[in-house]
Parts: sequence; C-alpha cells; structure tokens
Amino acid sequence: MLIAVFFVSFTAEWLGVNGGYLFGDYVYGKSLGFKINGVPPLIGINWGSVVLGV
Repeated sequence: MLIAVFFVSFTAEWLGVNGGYLFGDYVYGKSLGFKINGVPPLIGINWGSVVLGV
C-alpha cells in the first residue's frame, strides 16, 4: 500500500511542478535534496506517512 501511495502522490506532485495541474504552479527548493524532474522522492514518502499514518 505504501508503494502505491508513493507512486500516486509522486505523480500528482510531478504534474503540479511540471505542468501546474492539481495544486497550481510551484517548485521545490534545495532543502529537500535530490529531485527527479523537480520533485524530491522524499515527497512521496511524506505523503505515504500522512495517508497511512506510519
């Protein structure tokens, strides 16, 4: 379940950062470290812990 939440949330964030969809136009700064096409993988992990309460 965690993997599914990671991929869905990462895709949603990617759509926002690269196209302005869902959440509007935004970017992530340097503080979250490594990024894939502007989205840090840490975001998917964070959403997983929020959604699943882990």
